[in-house]
Amino acid sequence: MTDSRREKELDLREPEQLPVISQSLEDWGQPGVMVEVDLETAETMGAFVEDALSSEDAWESSFDSIQTQGERHE
Repeated sequence: MTDSRREKELDLREPEQLPVISQSLEDWGQPGVMVEVDLETAETMGAFVEDALSSEDAWESSFDSIQTQGERHE
């Protein structure tokens, strides 16, 4: 998250509701604490789910509409 984006998000909150921002995983799960981690740690923690099509699947699915159109005309 960029600093300007974080500042904008924090500006929208009431001062008494500002979270504590930590970089320590020991603070994970504590109410009111946001833990920032690097990309590698986030990936290890399962923060990102890879659900994109492979290039092979994308190529094969590009013919689905052609097959569907052909079935309609039969």
